[in-house]
Amino acid sequence: MINHKFVEKTYDFLKSLFPNRKESINQIILKVFYLIMILAVLISGIYIGNHFISLKNEEKVIEEYRSIWKNENLQYKFRKASAKNNDFKGWIKFENSSINYPIFQTDDNSFYLNHSADKKKSENGSLLFDYRCKITPDSTDKNLIIYGKNNNNLTAFGELKKLRNIAYFREHSSFEFSVNEKTLTKEDNIISAASC
Repeated sequence: MINHKFVEKTYDFLKSLFPNRKESINQIILKVFYLIMILAVLISGIYIGNHFISLKNEEKVIEEYRSIWKNENLQYKFRKASAKNNDFKGWIKFENSSINYPIFQTDDNSFYLNHSADKKKSENGSLLFDYRCKITPDSTDKNLIIYGKNNNNLTAFGELKKLRNIAYFREHSSFEFSVNEKTLTKEDNIISAASC
């Protein structure tokens, strides 16, 4: 059943928001200002809502990769991750830290800086190997450069800045780095990280 009083009051309220010819110029300016502010709040709300929905979707995709990476068989992990995205080339994981991500590679260094693991536009981007790094089934360069954004929400390489604290570094110095179906640890090579 429709509440006619409510509909009538709502109509009167909405009608009062819009300027009419009987009002003074000051009232009209004030109402136009209010309408602009309401519109700005609505647009901001939509933008913020889309941002958080996008972050949630990106996290869901990363969790799908992480579930693949829980398997013990390295060949299986690489095969499954490559099936999800043919640009997949490796994985990096620091123990007791949020750094636990797939690494991709394309023929330029810009694509994954603003695209997620499912190749959709993303403010956070993904981790990527420099396009000049040779990563083939037959051989891999000894020196690999990985790029990732230093995000304020500590995704991607946002947590790297914490590693400058020596106590934090000691607690989080254990890592796994996999590329070309081989897993390396800190004992295998030295990693240098720069955070901007």
